[in-house]
Amino acid sequence: TVDGRDLSVDGTKLDGIATAATAVGGANGVDFNDDVKARFGTGNDFEIYHNGSQTIMDDTGTGSLEVRTNQFSLGTAGGTASMLTATDGGGVSLFNNGTEIAKTTGNGFEIPADNLELRIGASADLKLFHDSNHSVVQDAGTGHLQLSGSQVTVTKADRSASLAAFIDGGAVELYHNGAKKLDTTASGIDVNGSVTATSFSGSLSGNISQ
Repeated sequence: TVDGRDLSVDGTKLDGIATAATAVGGANGVDFNDDVKARFGTGNDFEIYHNGSQTIMDDTGTGSLEVRTNQFSLGTAGGTASMLTATDGGGVSLFNNGTEIAKTTGNGFEIPADNLELRIGASADLKLFHDSNHSVVQDAGTGHLQLSGSQVTVTKADRSASLAAFIDGGAVELYHNGAKKLDTTASGIDVNGSVTATSFSGSLSGNISQ
């Protein structure tokens, strides 16, 4: 029976979890009405209850609320889909409507499928994603897409050679197959190789040297 906020059997108050587990509820378990709390700790620091609308785990004491397990999972109310999983010695996965959209791995943080976007900004102005054919950095907002650094370098996919380099206070360098072909200087540009023009209109000024 429930007497106020205490559980009792035949009028005897149950003081311990072990006694309650063996004496209360039988094969069907222990039932609590709305707003009747299971309370733990000398100062009732931890409470579990349902208030009629929500199920609440309330840790009001000092220290942290710890959940210890080999694998932790949050799922939908019917248990038909995952919301979050965390594995001891493994990763943490986040789901949307049952589909994994992000996870931690030994290499860092991954978005594991094509066309899933990393969105940044109040209106998702900046998006990073792979569309199954191309890797895309898309700036759909106002203003500029800016890359800042003492030197910004664009390289081949395996990073074995430069394609272009932009040096703070220095040159802009353009490469062909790893060989520098053009760079800007304080007085103009330097070309390493021949210059071919298929058509030209206008005028040239300054010095052209070989």
